[in-house]
Amino acid sequence: LRRSVSLPVAVALLAAVGLLAAAVLDLVPRPTLLRAGFTVFGAVLALGLFLASRGEWPADVPAVPPGNAAKLVVALSAAGVLLTAALDSRLLPFAIVLPLGFALVALQLRGDPSVPSVLTQLCALFLAPRLGKYLTTGFYYGGTDTFAHVAAVDLLIEARYTPAIPHGYDLYPVFHFLVGAVTHVTGLPAYDALVLSGVALFTLLVPLAYLLGTAVFGDARMGLLTALSVTVLEFFAYHAVYFYPQALAVLLILVAMY
Repeated sequence: LRRSVSLPVAVALLAAVGLLAAAVLDLVPRPTLLRAGFTVFGAVLALGLFLASRGEWPADVPAVPPGNAAKLVVALSAAGVLLTAALDSRLLPFAIVLPLGFALVALQLRGDPSVPSVLTQLCALFLAPRLGKYLTTGFYYGGTDTFAHVAAVDLLIEARYTPAIPHGYDLYPVFHFLVGAVTHVTGLPAYDALVLSGVALFTLLVPLAYLLGTAVFGDARMGLLTALSVTVLEFFAYHAVYFYPQALAVLLILVAMY
């Protein structure tokens, strides 16, 4: 069943027919319908990737030396961050860096990938845009919770006891203890410690995803593809910078699952 083409084709057709029916019967507003179109796009893209993966890996895929590839992608990622800081804009640097970096990773995944090398590259490609966002957005408050948690960390550091944490988080103080510890050790303001802690911890999800994927699928390449998914999914990119207690809980749950 896993290799049968009928299931992914059926999913793509079901998504397309469902969207068409919703449009013809006027079941949902047009803006909602347009957003739902991404479901069809995703199903067709997944079908194309599935069909492309059914063949044998070509023997003439050019080999990319793992050490050289890792150095190149890390250098590209670092250059993207530096250019972002210099230009005060991350659009152009990462419009160049990310396609080149992911193309190089994809080329390695088609052959016989070196796990440490590819994971290093994926960590760099995830970390660099998050740092670019941190450098160019001033106070990035996400869904506004950042205001409250920065103030809570400042209160905790000033009062030096857990009941000072407001909003009921004194009962679950792990997040504020973590950010407060980073602030205390590094001397960074609470906001910077909060964001950089989230970026660092979510970057560690890349190798963790590899371990989970390898354990579930029993294949190193599938583990690397699982790690790759972390670097391109919006959820992880968003919450790495908009970091708050529930985002930390997701990390802890994934660690516990492994």
